[in-house]
Amino acid sequence: MKTFVRVVKAGSFRNAAAELGASRAAVTKHIQDLEQSLGAELLRRTTRRLALTEVGESYFNLCTRLIADLDEAEASIRESQTDPMGHLRLLVPRAFGAGSFALFLAEFIRSQPGLEVTMLLSDSASHSFGGTDGDVDIAIRLWDIPAESAVVARRVGRMRWATCAAPAYIKEAGRPQSIEDLSAHNCLLHPRLAPDRIWRFANGESVKVSGRFSAASVQAVRQAAIAGVGIAQLPLYYVKADLEVGALEPLLAAYDIRPRPVYAVIPNARFAPRRVRTFLQVFSRWCDHHL
Repeated sequence: MKTFVRVVKAGSFRNAAAELGASRAAVTKHIQDLEQSLGAELLRRTTRRLALTEVGESYFNLCTRLIADLDEAEASIRESQTDPMGHLRLLVPRAFGAGSFALFLAEFIRSQPGLEVTMLLSDSASHSFGGTDGDVDIAIRLWDIPAESAVVARRVGRMRWATCAAPAYIKEAGRPQSIEDLSAHNCLLHPRLAPDRIWRFANGESVKVSGRFSAASVQAVRQAAIAGVGIAQLPLYYVKADLEVGALEPLLAAYDIRPRPVYAVIPNARFAPRRVRTFLQVFSRWCDHHL
């Protein structure tokens, strides 16, 4: 089968024989044996050119896929006998990369001595790997990815969120007792996380909110919340310390926020190198325990 594919791609028995380091007679014998076993003519041979028959074209496409699968399986087996090696490039949202993820990444690097890791920080909403992100192995995304997107996105975890506000704001504006009460409060908005300005909860309820401050940055929303500007919905991992020291107070504890997915976007799932597969396995386990 590999000889047949090589003959088709090379355009002649002579060229294929040279590429395979075999004699032309041996290459011819391979094709004859293949045709005999199949009971079908795959190639029409003239003095000037080779042409695939209709059956031959179909069989060529099949062989190409099977050989690619075999090569991938063999490479995977070889890789499984060694530790991940090479350069792993990650594209991570700024606030996420500066938080507990940085500690996770440090432990991951210590556990993988054969890897060199570069973390790039960007809050771009793009799902493309073109342009300056062309060499990125994995992009971490903390928001929904459209179903029609052409990228390969794997959900590796879910992120819990908290509704919270500073004691100063609660003292001034009062504590909301229900989801509906939020519509009367100054809510801090993130245009990417809630572009329709609707806050959704795990029980299926939702509320249209409004506010005098909006920022496409969870750092900025957190700082505004701590300053007493209004009520915010923020990742629990990101404000856990603020809640513990009282800089922020949890609100509507009986109403959980619908968790948001954590995605790992990769250029090609089928041929992902071992360094990528290893990172995804370890990162997914970390998400389960820390987000």
